[in-house]
Amino acid sequence: MPISSAILLVCRLWGLSLACGINVYATIAIVGLASRLGWIDALPAPLVGLEQWLLIAGAAALFLVEVAARAIPWIEPGWETVHTVIRPVCALTLTFVGLEAAPLPLRLMGTLAAGLAALSSHAAKVGLRLSFPVLRARRLALILVEAVLAGALAVAALLSAAIAIAALALAAGLVALVGPAFWRAAFFAARAMVARVRGFFAGRDWHASSVLPDRLLALLPPPETGRAPARIVRATLHSVDAGAWRNGFLAFDHGVAFFLHRRALRPRSIPVQRPAESSIRPGLLADVIEARTRSGEYVLYLLKDGPDAEIVVAALQLILEPPDTGSISARAG
Repeated sequence: MPISSAILLVCRLWGLSLACGINVYATIAIVGLASRLGWIDALPAPLVGLEQWLLIAGAAALFLVEVAARAIPWIEPGWETVHTVIRPVCALTLTFVGLEAAPLPLRLMGTLAAGLAALSSHAAKVGLRLSFPVLRARRLALILVEAVLAGALAVAALLSAAIAIAALALAAGLVALVGPAFWRAAFFAARAMVARVRGFFAGRDWHASSVLPDRLLALLPPPETGRAPARIVRATLHSVDAGAWRNGFLAFDHGVAFFLHRRALRPRSIPVQRPAESSIRPGLLADVIEARTRSGEYVLYLLKDGPDAEIVVAALQLILEPPDTGSISARAG
């Protein structure tokens, strides 16, 4: 296969991978059906197996299972967590098979990029849904919109390399603009799901400082003889200074509270101020504490392997005095 043709095929398969990250079962069913009915004749030769009625029916059946699973609030997080692996793997497989005739280096690089594209679109989709509660409230409509969008994107990308390149350029622009915040929200969902399972089997309690990665542990004040160790809870923070969906750890150490996390790959410690007012919203994956201080607001999402939200609020009320002049301010570790 000429290099130019191979590159155009890679672009088309990247568009297919973006669609797989949105909804893999709808993508396979729609692409297979469209090719089977002659609506498109652009499937790479190694992927003509997608036209098999058995495969189309299987993908359609799994899509219906997905509709049912995501319609149930306590099942949806687990479904999406599992598909954080399934969707990129499907994109990797389709791309690797589709590039059978391409030079091996291009085949490997194209396959890796396809997996990353699927993972990015999956994470952005999950993060978008978490960031806007109105979307979660309309689950069925959202699933159908995702299916139509994924199928249309896949068919269009396979029909035209130009459309695929335009879709990739648009996706790259959106990723640069809003992707990181949505990815952090998606990571929060996966992290919270794991914590929920851990809390179910191991119980819920404060954690020792040993749960902290070494670079975050170094941000805590050094331990002193005769003093009780710091108490840690896995959490996610939203504040003006920290930004949205900062995944990390809330630490209490002798009258002072810190939120420890990584930002731009650097460890950071954010002093947390005692709330003047607070409210608790229990949730399936995390309990939410909305706190108002004398100079600002912050929201904590407490993962379900730590103490109850009421206990954490009580600990926040025991903070001796604000560590900084602002309600929450960040300092590099």
